[in-house]
Amino acid sequence: MPVINVCDVDHGGTTRRVNLPVGTTIQCYIDRKKPNFTADNYNVRVNESKVTNFHQELGEGDRLTFARSKLAGA
Repeated sequence: MPVINVCDVDHGGTTRRVNLPVGTTIQCYIDRKKPNFTADNYNVRVNESKVTNFHQELGEGDRLTFARSKLAGA
């Protein structure tokens, strides 16, 4: 099972290792872990590159990062 690193700024910005089934896409991960996700509210990156295709499969060692595009109160 591939292991990816997920950094979610909503949860303190800590990176955690996540085991995902082979063939898991970014959209599948979002559907399971971030039910209130809207692309307009987040900057999503894989290995420091902005995600434009949410159907991209995640691979071993990938780093998936979620950061709010606008912080509340800013």
